[in-house]
Amino acid sequence: LEAKLQKYLLTGVRAVMWLVSILIFVDAMGIPITSLVALLSVFTLTISLAVQTLLSNVAGGLILLSSKPFRLGDYVETDGGCGYVRDMRLAVTVLETRDGCRITIPNSMLSGGTISNYDMLGRRRIEVKVTAGYDAPIPAVLQALREAVDAAEKILPEPEPDAVVINYGESSIEYGVYCWCLPEDYWTVRPALTEQIKYAFDARG
Repeated sequence: LEAKLQKYLLTGVRAVMWLVSILIFVDAMGIPITSLVALLSVFTLTISLAVQTLLSNVAGGLILLSSKPFRLGDYVETDGGCGYVRDMRLAVTVLETRDGCRITIPNSMLSGGTISNYDMLGRRRIEVKVTAGYDAPIPAVLQALREAVDAAEKILPEPEPDAVVINYGESSIEYGVYCWCLPEDYWTVRPALTEQIKYAFDARG
């Protein structure tokens, strides 16, 4: 189990054992515990209603810790925002965006929403779309795109990069370049590839 999940489970079990031990002790002293149990039940119900949102977030945190949809440092996209996972607490998860903003998301939102993890597979796909006029031969454009991929650094050879025709517009043809890199290289490789595409197009007129 996740270390944090072990900690929370042990704390919960310890609290329950203390409560049971106290009730056994009170019963052994000859004090009726029926009224005490009823009082504890009412008190517990009142507390549960008062902190319903918090309990929902805590339950979501336990689900996240057990299902492990992400780890610290992973880049994720969620319904509450996208960024690097910097902290996983029992009630909230903290993300850090690329522009230095910290997003605190309730765990109930994360456990009940969609989570896209871009680092889980150990590689990330780069997708660049460009357009070229109808006067540019399609084979020449595709060759230029492949040359741009070859010129860019840190692109993984597998899965094999690809350049394809996506759509025929009113005044231009849309092309797509697809390749893969390591997750930590994504934000440097993608702009470098876009730059190489410009150089390859210029070289071919």
